[in-house]
Amino acid sequence: MNFQQKGNFFMGAIAIEPDSITDDKIRVPMNMYDQCVNKLQSKSIEALIINKSFENVQQPVLVKLVRNEDKLNQNTLFINRYLYSFLLGTVQLDTDIFRIGLVSNIDDDFRKAYDINSIKSNLSAIKEISNKKHVQGTSYYDAWKLQKTLIKPHGNINFEPENDKDYKFFSGLKNFYSSGLKCPHCESILYKTIFNQNKEYRIETDDLKHPIIGIKRVFSCVQCATFYTAAKESVADGFVYSKECIDFTDYKETLITMNEESTSEGRMDGGFVDLDY
Repeated sequence: MNFQQKGNFFMGAIAIEPDSITDDKIRVPMNMYDQCVNKLQSKSIEALIINKSFENVQQPVLVKLVRNEDKLNQNTLFINRYLYSFLLGTVQLDTDIFRIGLVSNIDDDFRKAYDINSIKSNLSAIKEISNKKHVQGTSYYDAWKLQKTLIKPHGNINFEPENDKDYKFFSGLKNFYSSGLKCPHCESILYKTIFNQNKEYRIETDDLKHPIIGIKRVFSCVQCATFYTAAKESVADGFVYSKECIDFTDYKETLITMNEESTSEGRMDGGFVDLDY
Protein backbone atom coordinates (compact mmCIF):
# COMPACT_ATOMS: atom_id res chain seq x y z
CA MET A 1 0.00 0.00 0.00
CA ASN A 2 1.38 3.41 -0.99
CA PHE A 3 0.32 6.77 0.34
CA GLN A 4 1.68 10.20 -0.55
CA GLN A 5 0.45 13.62 0.48
CA LYS A 6 0.33 15.74 -2.65
CA GLY A 7 -0.08 19.03 -0.81
CA ASN A 8 -1.87 22.05 -2.22
CA PHE A 9 -2.34 22.87 -5.86
CA PHE A 10 -4.54 25.38 -7.61
CA MET A 11 -6.49 24.51 -10.69
CA GLY A 12 -9.77 25.47 -12.22
CA ALA A 13 -12.52 22.89 -12.13
CA ILE A 14 -15.71 22.28 -14.05
CA ALA A 15 -18.69 20.56 -12.45
CA ILE A 16 -20.29 18.22 -14.94
CA GLU A 17 -23.71 16.61 -14.88
CA PRO A 18 -22.90 12.92 -14.40
CA ASP A 19 -24.51 9.93 -16.06
CA SER A 20 -24.85 8.52 -12.56
CA ILE A 21 -25.28 10.44 -9.33
CA THR A 22 -22.69 8.20 -7.70
CA ASP A 23 -20.04 8.65 -10.38
CA ASP A 24 -16.86 8.68 -8.27
CA LYS A 25 -14.30 9.61 -10.92
CA ILE A 26 -12.33 12.84 -11.31
CA ARG A 27 -10.84 13.43 -14.75
CA VAL A 28 -7.41 15.04 -14.37
CA PRO A 29 -4.95 16.44 -16.96
CA MET A 30 -2.68 13.91 -18.65
CA ASN A 31 0.57 15.26 -17.21
CA MET A 32 -0.81 15.32 -13.67
CA TYR A 33 -2.16 11.79 -13.99
CA ASP A 34 1.15 10.54 -15.41
CA GLN A 35 3.04 12.12 -12.51
CA CYS A 36 0.77 10.31 -10.06
CA VAL A 37 1.36 7.00 -11.82
CA ASN A 38 5.13 7.50 -11.79
CA LYS A 39 5.24 8.45 -8.12
CA LEU A 40 3.14 5.55 -6.92
CA GLN A 41 4.28 3.06 -9.54
CA SER A 42 0.69 2.06 -10.14
CA LYS A 43 -1.94 2.69 -12.79
CA SER A 44 -4.74 2.39 -10.26
CA ILE A 45 -4.71 5.76 -8.54
CA GLU A 46 -7.22 6.95 -6.00
CA ALA A 47 -7.46 10.18 -4.05
CA LEU A 48 -8.15 10.41 -0.34
CA ILE A 49 -9.93 13.70 0.26
CA ILE A 50 -11.00 15.28 3.53
CA ASN A 51 -14.25 17.25 3.52
CA LYS A 52 -13.36 20.47 5.37
CA SER A 53 -16.36 22.46 4.20
CA PHE A 54 -18.36 21.80 7.33
CA GLU A 55 -16.86 22.69 10.68
CA ASN A 56 -15.92 19.79 12.93
CA VAL A 57 -16.34 17.28 10.11
CA GLN A 58 -13.35 15.22 9.02
CA GLN A 59 -14.82 12.46 6.87
CA PRO A 60 -12.38 11.02 4.33
CA VAL A 61 -13.74 10.05 0.96
CA LEU A 62 -12.05 7.86 -1.61
CA VAL A 63 -12.43 8.74 -5.30
CA LYS A 64 -10.86 7.48 -8.51
CA LEU A 65 -8.55 9.54 -10.71
CA VAL A 66 -8.76 8.94 -14.45
CA ARG A 67 -6.67 10.35 -17.25
CA ASN A 68 -8.31 13.11 -19.28
CA GLU A 69 -7.51 12.36 -22.92
CA ASP A 70 -9.03 15.60 -24.20
CA LYS A 71 -6.00 17.60 -25.37
CA LEU A 72 -7.99 20.84 -25.52
CA ASN A 73 -8.86 20.81 -21.81
CA GLN A 74 -5.63 20.07 -20.01
CA ASN A 75 -5.82 22.84 -17.40
CA THR A 76 -9.07 21.72 -15.85
CA LEU A 77 -10.39 19.12 -13.46
CA PHE A 78 -13.72 17.58 -14.45
CA ILE A 79 -15.76 16.61 -11.41
CA ASN A 80 -19.19 15.10 -10.92
CA ARG A 81 -21.32 18.05 -9.79
CA TYR A 82 -22.66 16.20 -6.74
CA LEU A 83 -19.31 14.68 -5.86
CA TYR A 84 -17.88 18.19 -5.81
CA SER A 85 -20.72 19.41 -3.64
CA PHE A 86 -20.12 16.61 -1.17
CA LEU A 87 -16.36 17.11 -1.00
CA LEU A 88 -16.18 20.87 -0.88
CA GLY A 89 -19.69 22.07 -0.16
CA THR A 90 -19.59 24.89 -2.68
CA VAL A 91 -19.98 25.46 -6.40
CA GLN A 92 -17.43 28.29 -6.57
CA LEU A 93 -15.23 26.09 -8.68
CA ASP A 94 -12.71 28.71 -9.74
CA THR A 95 -11.57 29.68 -6.24
CA ASP A 96 -10.97 26.46 -4.33
CA ILE A 97 -7.72 24.80 -3.35
CA PHE A 98 -7.71 21.02 -3.32
CA ARG A 99 -5.85 18.93 -0.75
CA ILE A 100 -5.38 15.40 -2.00
CA GLY A 101 -3.62 12.36 -0.63
CA LEU A 102 -2.73 9.89 -3.37
CA VAL A 103 -3.36 6.23 -2.67
CA SER A 104 -2.77 2.94 -4.47
CA ASN A 105 -3.11 -0.73 -3.57
CA ILE A 106 -5.04 0.03 -0.41
CA ASP A 107 -6.13 -2.75 1.92
CA ASP A 108 -8.93 -3.26 4.43
CA ASP A 109 -6.77 -2.15 7.38
CA PHE A 110 -6.12 1.17 5.68
CA ARG A 111 -9.83 1.69 5.04
CA LYS A 112 -10.67 0.92 8.67
CA ALA A 113 -7.88 3.12 10.02
CA TYR A 114 -9.14 6.15 8.12
CA ASP A 115 -12.84 5.26 8.45
CA ILE A 116 -13.19 5.62 4.70
CA ASN A 117 -16.60 5.67 3.08
CA SER A 118 -16.83 5.44 -0.66
CA ILE A 119 -18.50 8.29 -2.50
CA LYS A 120 -21.12 5.80 -3.66
CA SER A 121 -22.36 5.09 -0.15
CA ASN A 122 -22.25 8.74 0.87
CA LEU A 123 -24.14 10.02 -2.14
CA SER A 124 -26.73 7.27 -2.24
CA ALA A 125 -28.47 8.87 0.74
CA ILE A 126 -29.12 12.06 -1.23
CA LYS A 127 -29.84 10.47 -4.58
CA GLU A 128 -33.48 11.51 -4.67
CA ILE A 129 -32.67 15.12 -3.85
CA SER A 130 -29.76 15.38 -6.24
CA ASN A 131 -31.63 13.80 -9.11
CA LYS A 132 -34.59 16.14 -8.84
CA LYS A 133 -35.57 17.33 -12.28
CA HIS A 134 -35.45 21.07 -12.81
CA VAL A 135 -38.95 22.44 -13.00
CA GLN A 136 -39.33 24.30 -16.27
CA GLY A 137 -38.73 28.00 -15.79
CA THR A 138 -36.97 27.68 -12.43
CA SER A 139 -33.44 28.72 -11.57
CA TYR A 140 -31.09 29.12 -8.62
CA TYR A 141 -32.24 32.72 -8.30
CA ASP A 142 -35.97 32.20 -7.93
CA ALA A 143 -37.71 34.22 -5.23
CA TRP A 144 -38.99 32.65 -2.03
CA LYS A 145 -42.70 31.88 -2.31
CA LEU A 146 -45.41 33.18 0.01
CA GLN A 147 -47.51 30.16 0.99
CA LYS A 148 -50.34 29.29 3.30
CA THR A 149 -48.70 26.41 5.12
CA LEU A 150 -49.19 25.19 8.66
CA ILE A 151 -46.00 24.00 10.31
CA LYS A 152 -46.77 21.84 13.33
CA PRO A 153 -44.79 20.59 16.34
CA HIS A 154 -43.37 17.09 15.94
CA GLY A 155 -45.18 16.15 19.15
CA ASN A 156 -42.60 13.75 20.60
CA ILE A 157 -41.83 14.96 24.12
CA ASN A 158 -39.10 12.33 24.46
CA PHE A 159 -37.41 13.32 21.21
CA GLU A 160 -33.61 12.96 21.22
CA PRO A 161 -31.96 14.87 18.34
CA GLU A 162 -29.01 12.48 18.10
CA ASN A 163 -31.40 9.71 17.08
CA ASP A 164 -32.88 11.71 14.22
CA LYS A 165 -31.95 10.53 10.72
CA ASP A 166 -30.75 14.01 9.71
CA TYR A 167 -28.80 14.74 12.90
CA LYS A 168 -25.43 13.69 11.49
CA PHE A 169 -25.86 15.91 8.45
CA PHE A 170 -26.71 19.03 10.43
CA SER A 171 -24.18 18.33 13.21
CA GLY A 172 -21.49 19.61 10.88
CA LEU A 173 -23.13 23.04 10.84
CA LYS A 174 -22.38 24.68 14.17
CA ASN A 175 -25.26 27.17 14.03
CA PHE A 176 -28.05 24.78 12.98
CA TYR A 177 -29.90 22.78 15.62
CA SER A 178 -33.02 20.67 15.92
CA SER A 179 -36.31 22.53 16.31
CA GLY A 180 -39.55 21.32 17.81
CA LEU A 181 -41.26 21.45 14.42
CA LYS A 182 -41.75 19.01 11.56
CA CYS A 183 -41.68 19.47 7.80
CA PRO A 184 -45.21 20.05 6.42
CA HIS A 185 -44.48 17.72 3.49
CA CYS A 186 -42.45 14.73 4.72
CA GLU A 187 -42.75 15.25 8.50
CA SER A 188 -38.98 15.10 9.05
CA ILE A 189 -37.62 17.23 11.88
CA LEU A 190 -36.88 20.80 10.82
CA TYR A 191 -33.51 22.26 11.77
CA LYS A 192 -33.21 25.97 12.45
CA THR A 193 -30.76 28.80 12.79
CA ILE A 194 -31.06 32.44 13.86
CA PHE A 195 -29.64 35.67 12.47
CA ASN A 196 -28.57 38.49 14.78
CA GLN A 197 -30.23 41.90 14.87
CA ASN A 198 -29.05 44.12 12.00
CA LYS A 199 -27.53 41.01 10.40
CA GLU A 200 -30.73 39.44 9.13
CA TYR A 201 -30.39 37.16 6.10
CA ARG A 202 -31.51 38.84 2.89
CA ILE A 203 -33.99 37.09 0.61
CA GLU A 204 -36.21 38.11 -2.30
CA THR A 205 -39.86 37.00 -2.27
CA ASP A 206 -42.79 36.89 -4.67
CA ASP A 207 -44.80 38.92 -2.15
CA LEU A 208 -45.46 42.34 -3.72
CA LYS A 209 -45.92 43.88 -0.28
CA HIS A 210 -42.57 42.60 0.96
CA PRO A 211 -40.36 41.92 -2.07
CA ILE A 212 -37.03 42.11 -0.22
CA ILE A 213 -36.76 41.17 3.44
CA GLY A 214 -34.23 40.26 6.10
CA ILE A 215 -35.22 37.07 7.88
CA LYS A 216 -34.54 36.54 11.58
CA ARG A 217 -34.65 32.75 11.61
CA VAL A 218 -34.97 29.93 9.11
CA PHE A 219 -36.09 26.31 9.29
CA SER A 220 -34.81 23.63 6.93
CA CYS A 221 -35.66 20.09 5.84
CA VAL A 222 -32.76 18.18 4.28
CA GLN A 223 -35.05 15.48 2.88
CA CYS A 224 -36.98 18.04 0.82
CA ALA A 225 -34.05 20.46 0.35
CA THR A 226 -36.40 23.24 1.42
CA PHE A 227 -36.25 26.33 3.64
CA TYR A 228 -39.08 28.02 5.57
CA THR A 229 -39.27 31.36 7.34
CA ALA A 230 -42.11 33.27 8.95
CA ALA A 231 -44.31 35.47 6.77
CA LYS A 232 -45.92 36.87 9.92
CA GLU A 233 -44.62 36.60 13.48
CA SER A 234 -44.01 32.85 13.50
CA VAL A 235 -44.00 29.90 11.09
CA ALA A 236 -46.79 28.50 13.29
CA ASP A 237 -49.10 31.33 12.18
CA GLY A 238 -50.02 29.52 8.97
CA PHE A 239 -48.14 31.66 6.43
CA VAL A 240 -44.51 31.18 5.42
CA TYR A 241 -42.01 32.16 2.78
CA SER A 242 -40.47 28.98 1.41
CA LYS A 243 -37.80 28.01 -1.07
CA GLU A 244 -37.30 24.54 -2.52
CA CYS A 245 -33.78 24.20 -3.91
CA ILE A 246 -33.54 22.76 -7.39
CA ASP A 247 -30.83 20.25 -6.43
CA PHE A 248 -28.63 19.25 -3.53
CA THR A 249 -25.70 21.41 -4.59
CA ASP A 250 -27.92 24.48 -4.52
CA TYR A 251 -29.25 23.42 -1.12
CA LYS A 252 -25.85 22.77 0.41
CA GLU A 253 -24.36 26.01 -0.85
CA THR A 254 -27.25 27.95 0.69
CA LEU A 255 -26.84 26.09 4.00
CA ILE A 256 -23.15 26.91 4.22
CA THR A 257 -23.78 30.58 3.53
CA MET A 258 -26.52 30.72 6.16
CA ASN A 259 -24.35 28.90 8.68
CA GLU A 260 -21.56 31.44 8.22
CA GLU A 261 -23.91 34.39 8.76
CA SER A 262 -26.03 32.99 11.59
CA THR A 263 -25.77 32.18 15.29
CA SER A 264 -27.01 29.48 17.63
CA GLU A 265 -28.03 32.13 20.17
CA GLY A 266 -31.72 32.92 20.42
CA ARG A 267 -33.59 36.17 19.87
CA MET A 268 -36.99 37.06 21.26
CA ASP A 269 -38.60 39.00 18.42
CA GLY A 270 -40.38 37.32 15.53
CA GLY A 271 -41.29 38.20 11.97
CA PHE A 272 -38.86 39.81 9.55
CA VAL A 273 -37.55 43.23 8.53
CA ASP A 274 -38.28 44.97 5.25
CA LEU A 275 -35.25 45.96 3.21
CA ASP A 276 -34.97 48.44 0.37
CA TYR A 277 -31.97 46.95 -1.41
